[in-house]
Amino acid sequence: MRKITVFILFLIVLIWLAIGVFWTGNGSKQITIPDNSSPILLPQETPTVTPTDLSK
Repeated sequence: MRKITVFILFLIVLIWLAIGVFWTGNGSKQITIPDNSSPILLPQETPTVTPTDLSK
């Protein structure tokens, strides 16, 4: 009984991943915009940290 339930859960996870891949494939342009903006924000934060270390 447990093997059957685990197998069903495994199938649900596979279907979920398949739907997620299709969704990200259709809306990849919307997802890449925040991914590109986050690295730009990180470099802006790092320079502010380095001058404080030099001043100390």
